[in-house]
Amino acid sequence: MKMLDGFDNRVARVVTALDYCDEAGTRVFTGEVAGTIAEAPAGGNGFGYDPIFIPRRVDKTFAQITNQEKDAVSPCGHLSRRL
Repeated sequence: MKMLDGFDNRVARVVTALDYCDEAGTRVFTGEVAGTIAEAPAGGNGFGYDPIFIPRRVDKTFAQITNQEKDAVSPCGHLSRRL
């Protein structure tokens, strides 16, 4: 967060990839969500970047929304629906 002090442009993107391999071969699934980095961490639901990442069209960080809301917009939620 200190490295972003003074930056007006806090646009960010979360990209997640999952590689699946079985007898039929390998498949790679990717998911991404655009958003911004918050001015300060907020929320207690989640880990990693959840308290600082605000997905586009949502006014709260991933850590401030419910798991159901997060699954609707997160790259991991998108991946699980594609499997």
